[in-house]
Order: sequence, then C-alpha cells, then structure tokens
Amino acid sequence: MADKFRILTSDNKGCYLCRQNSRELFLMRHIDSGQLRALCSDCALRHLDAYLIDNTRPWPCLAAAPGVAPAPET
Repeated sequence: MADKFRILTSDNKGCYLCRQNSRELFLMRHIDSGQLRALCSDCALRHLDAYLIDNTRPWPCLAAAPGVAPAPET
C-alpha cells in the first residue's frame, strides 16, 4: 500500500521521463502500473494516453498554506 503513494522522479529529482529539472512538476499516475511519477508539463501533455493527473488524496502542503482552509476529513 505504501508503494501506491511513493513518487518516482529522475535521479536529479526532475521529470521522470525526460530528466529535465523543471521548476514545475505535475504528479501523474501511470495508468498501467499505478505508480505516481513526477512529470514536467511537456511530458505530461505528450503522454496523456498513459498518465492521469493524481488527485486521490488531500495534500498537507495546501492545508498548511496561509489563507487556505484545511481539507475536510473523509
């Protein structure tokens, strides 16, 4: 179960596919394997047939941001 939420990145902590160390990485779930992978916007758009944007759980960083209400418990 812990592997379900492990985020895979490249060795340099950049995009999993192109290895570019982009400022903006998106958390995407690989459809076939179910793995979470960090992708840059270019790779995310080019591979929409193989990845889905992951929104399966609330992110603690959003709840901790000033002016943002905490996510409700489910």
